[in-house]
Amino acid sequence: MNESATNSRKHTQEPNNGRLDLWKEIASYLGKSIRTVQRWEEQEGLPIHRLPHTDRSSVFAYRLELDAWRASRSHLAEGHSDDVEVNGAATRRAIPANPSSVPGERLVTPRRWRLAVLMAVIVLAASGLIGFFTRPAPSLQILNYTQLTHDGKYKTGLASDGIWAYFIEQGVGGREICKVSINGGDIKHFPLDLPLASLIALSPDGTKLLVQEETRLSNDSNAWVISTTGKALHRMGFGITGPFAWTPAKKIVYGRGSAIWTSDEDGFHQTQIFKSSNYVENVGWSANAKRIWFTTVGPGASPLTVGEIDADGSSLRPVLEENGPDKAYCCGFWAANGSSFGFMSSSSHQTTLVVVPDSWTRLLRPHSISRTVLGLPEVSGFASDVAHSRFLVLAAGPWHTDVYRFDHATGQLVSYFDGLAAREIDFSPDGQFAVYVDGYDGSLWRYDLKERRKTRLTDPPFYALLPRWSPDGQWIAVTGSGSEGRWRIYRIPARGGTLERVIADDEDEGAATWSPDGKSLAFGKVDCQFADKCGVYRYDLVTHSLHMLPGSRGFRTARWSPDGKYIAALRTTDQSLMLFDFATQNWKVIHGPTLGDTLNWSRDSKYIYGYIPADKSPVIFRVSVFTGTTEQVASLKGIEAAGIQSKQWFGLAPDDSPIISRETSENEVFSVSYQMP
Repeated sequence: MNESATNSRKHTQEPNNGRLDLWKEIASYLGKSIRTVQRWEEQEGLPIHRLPHTDRSSVFAYRLELDAWRASRSHLAEGHSDDVEVNGAATRRAIPANPSSVPGERLVTPRRWRLAVLMAVIVLAASGLIGFFTRPAPSLQILNYTQLTHDGKYKTGLASDGIWAYFIEQGVGGREICKVSINGGDIKHFPLDLPLASLIALSPDGTKLLVQEETRLSNDSNAWVISTTGKALHRMGFGITGPFAWTPAKKIVYGRGSAIWTSDEDGFHQTQIFKSSNYVENVGWSANAKRIWFTTVGPGASPLTVGEIDADGSSLRPVLEENGPDKAYCCGFWAANGSSFGFMSSSSHQTTLVVVPDSWTRLLRPHSISRTVLGLPEVSGFASDVAHSRFLVLAAGPWHTDVYRFDHATGQLVSYFDGLAAREIDFSPDGQFAVYVDGYDGSLWRYDLKERRKTRLTDPPFYALLPRWSPDGQWIAVTGSGSEGRWRIYRIPARGGTLERVIADDEDEGAATWSPDGKSLAFGKVDCQFADKCGVYRYDLVTHSLHMLPGSRGFRTARWSPDGKYIAALRTTDQSLMLFDFATQNWKVIHGPTLGDTLNWSRDSKYIYGYIPADKSPVIFRVSVFTGTTEQVASLKGIEAAGIQSKQWFGLAPDDSPIISRETSENEVFSVSYQMP
């Protein structure tokens, strides 16, 4: 029998036995966990005995041996902290000052280690999500600006194939198609036999241009396909108009009213793919031809929205919406990888580049929109060159508004109105004052003609249109749009004061003119939500009653004659000049198609003045109320009045000589390179 067996027998014969059976009793005696005691046996020689021919769990130890072992290893017995539960009681052990001095000893148990790792992962994930939702949106970085043209001529339309920049310019003989290298240099000119060409889009292969030509007789337009050298190839199918874009898939996408359509390159097979609740102003395609971006504007120029749909018109995704009549959206472009979308938000004061992340990111981070002010003046044209991370813009300085009067003696236009930047001028009944709209910000002003002193009557964001003096000279009626974005009729004391809303109505209201007694206003409703409400109306300022003149449904541009006997208006279907006779309560055509929305009565109510086209340039004419005869009053050849391509304005001086606002501005082509987030 060996020594171990002898010692075992000896210990069993001692009083109280001195023996500890099972790991639990041994651990309790040492005040440690079972796992720690087992590790001490393996690594530190803790005296543990096993019964012969039994499994590993049949162990025992003697108190004397354990005491002797513990005395020789006090650094273990009093070190290592590990809160354990022995016999249901919590026992705390201290962490040694130098954990590495205990070979093999771990600071935490595996279960606690796993729990710690899990908690760390959760904390990191939460921190990442919080950072994702709260971090500032990355903004588009402008790298540099390069001016490509320097000729100081008026330009419109802009397109690029990454090699050339194409645009339309006003030349000596009319409109021209021009191109300049994307790196700058000389401008190449090609005559264009479309005197009112305005918008262009370039075909995917860079050989053809889609050109919009405004018509002088209505707000409609024609679209033509021409070569990049200005040669007309063919007219597009009926109904295709700007805004439009030529897609990478060789299709045309365009806006018509509140709908988005597509067609083939010949203008046939037109298909409506999307219907909006507001007017579509701009459309464009993503580089991969899978998505369409568009902008819309509500009645009265608000709200403004940017949206995104799939190429088949499905899956509408709103991008942004803002309110305010002094803003406009345009010019969308995607990053090359499609992860971000940018567009321009412009107002009368500055142009801002707005960048939003892709749809799913916008959903998770609704505030992840960045804005960068473009360091160029007013932008009037845009073309994207995504492949080279740049875009082209037509950047214009402030518009200069000059007023001219047609001198009958010389047949020339001469400077007028003391050089003020004015438009839509109306003179007081006594001829001592004038009221006008500022040509820059749309504010309303009164001007003392004798003392040459001007007084501001309204401030932005109110945008005034076509003010009219009351017959007694005490009030001014003006149509305008404020922050609510709808066109309403207001009146304001001629000496200044508070704007007063005249009519409580949901529809947009056109310019108003007074009855001779100053008790009523006549106007046309515009952009009606319900077509049967569009027409010419009379509003009684005393009884506050409103009614449509019989037979005027669909008419617009109502102008009351100074003697109160007639109202002149335009028939929307064909732009015919119509005359309403209060005596007979009937309308009659007094003149054929008339240009724009500008009508003026002579002071004696014998003539109506308007625009008509002649020899590629408009002329001012007048038609006799009694005989219907028409005569030319002034030619505008060589001068473009304000808004000559669409809505025009001219007025009459106190002696009935025509006065015209001319707006001029220089704009040039710039290349802007950027880095998209």
